[in-house]
Amino acid sequence: MVSQFSALRRVLTYPDPSVDFSVSTDASNKAIGAVLEQNGKVVAYESRVLTKTEENYSTYELESLAIVFALKQFRQYLLGRKFKLFCDHEPLKWVLDNKTRNGRVGRWVLQLLEFDIDIIYRSGSENLSADALSRICNLTEILPLISESEMREAQRNDEEIRIAYHIAKNERIEDQSIIKKK
Repeated sequence: MVSQFSALRRVLTYPDPSVDFSVSTDASNKAIGAVLEQNGKVVAYESRVLTKTEENYSTYELESLAIVFALKQFRQYLLGRKFKLFCDHEPLKWVLDNKTRNGRVGRWVLQLLEFDIDIIYRSGSENLSADALSRICNLTEILPLISESEMREAQRNDEEIRIAYHIAKNERIEDQSIIKKK
């Protein structure tokens, strides 16, 4: 799991209007995630937790929802431009060719028609950033929270924070008793 999240450590870069964009999306049973890139450099990350209703969607619907979510979030970059969209759910490659435009997925397909998209299957092992974003909520569920009093105590015991505090109060740092806790 940790290796998945190391994929998110890439530094964001400013978008270059002369370079093509690509979007990667993924969905889990708890969240959806998307990454906007240019030449392998991340321009933006987006993710959100699923609603209770969305948690009941099929895999196909969740992966479709992730695409619609990504295109809404990155619309200002993508509208009027051809771009590649990578997803790890192979049936979605034909989503735009789907002749039956009924129901929820049908409405989503209609929303996608305003974009010039080339949907490409990418295995989950190659779609790490979007995959990690779609699972972040699972990680946050297991992280222990500390109380405000525990945070204050940790700050009081931190030498760098103690020095910064005294500098902010215009106290002299030459006095070693300020730096060292008694």
